[in-house]
Amino acid sequence: MTHPLARLRATAGLSHPDYARLVAQTHSKLGFGHMAARREKVSRWESGRTVPEHTAQLAIAHIHGVEPREVYRLGWPAWLRIATGDADWLDTPYTNAGTVETVRNALGLPESRTLPALLVTGPALAGQLRAVRARLARPQPWPGRDGPGLPDDYLDWAEQRTEALEQHENGTLVPAAALYGAAHAEFRMIVHLLTRTGYDHPTGQRLLRLATRISLVCGWLSSALGEETRAERHNLTALRTAAAAADPVYVSAALAQLSMRHLIAGDPADAMALARAALAAHPRPSPHTTASLYIKEALARAQLGRADDTARTMDLAADTRTASGGNEEAGTPFAINVDDHYLAGARANAWLSLGQPQRARGYFDTLANSLAEPRPALPSPLAARRLLRGVDTYLALNEIDLACWAVHRAIAVGGHLSPGLTAAYRDRLNPYQHEPLVRAALDHLSDNAADRLPV
Repeated sequence: MTHPLARLRATAGLSHPDYARLVAQTHSKLGFGHMAARREKVSRWESGRTVPEHTAQLAIAHIHGVEPREVYRLGWPAWLRIATGDADWLDTPYTNAGTVETVRNALGLPESRTLPALLVTGPALAGQLRAVRARLARPQPWPGRDGPGLPDDYLDWAEQRTEALEQHENGTLVPAAALYGAAHAEFRMIVHLLTRTGYDHPTGQRLLRLATRISLVCGWLSSALGEETRAERHNLTALRTAAAAADPVYVSAALAQLSMRHLIAGDPADAMALARAALAAHPRPSPHTTASLYIKEALARAQLGRADDTARTMDLAADTRTASGGNEEAGTPFAINVDDHYLAGARANAWLSLGQPQRARGYFDTLANSLAEPRPALPSPLAARRLLRGVDTYLALNEIDLACWAVHRAIAVGGHLSPGLTAAYRDRLNPYQHEPLVRAALDHLSDNAADRLPV
């Protein structure tokens, strides 16, 4: 496997001596003192024989635009993945070795990354879907691994912790950032067990399913924090581990989350393809699962401006969910309940995408009001993320006061907003900052942003 530093150097078109000189010059310019510019040093770093001194790492990070805090947080060489542009996510084959490489890469995702584009779209996404289908059609047995064995109850506890994290999506008072930290720590432990300990084939399959579940938790929590680029990486990781486990239900769940990433990014064609692939992959989808995937397809049609198709597909989703007396997936890792509130929110988002904000307004009034007072039902970590569409609705109707009110609701429900969400709300309000209410809301965003709070 090519070392990420070698890939960065090659991308820059620099030889070993040229890169050594650039690092030495940057080291001196940053005030770290003299550093010998020897090509052998770079060669040893790329071979893995030696690790650069910390100041040399900071110089390399400065060259490639990586924040020092990521160098401290991730360590060598994980932080280099930030600068490589995640090329490995596209190049790594759907093999057992490729799965291990992917989960290791996922340990190095940065804390805050709000790039404007998704990583896997169009032909690249079609290629990924073909690879997943091929892996499911011809499963590769996950090999046992030599090494220190796991205590009998180790995975029992890990599964219980993962289930507890999954339940927070339904309602919680724990901030999304704290939940993400716990979920990522759990993922780190599962990757360690998968790559460093000994196990037989059944235990390996169990670890892969755990890696899928916790990756999906990290994905929706990243979305709750406004970090859609990071959410997509977690979803792609889940897709890899689910395919390696040859589990079509888990593959379907990963595809469904990826479909939502593309809807949020405004990529309806790929979102529709992912929703259809998720439905095709699931061997026995419940009516509620089927309805949720029809809803994603309807939202994609709405973004494409197809009003009649949107209405028909949304009605199909509503009819499908009533085919069963209850939610057949209750108690499973990916339980979905397409209740009236879920359906109303989907219809509101569809109307907004179709340029009819007046028809969407009622739902967002209800959502914002439900978060205005303490109530028995706890809010979802995704509530502040969902209110973004409410702000879009009110601004489209020129109801500046209600848009600002929705911003205050979003801050109140979590106590503060993540940097990603703060930036998203600011983007909506900035064109209206001549309004006193908007200036007050922007000040409130600054005062309550997570990156401005005292540690």
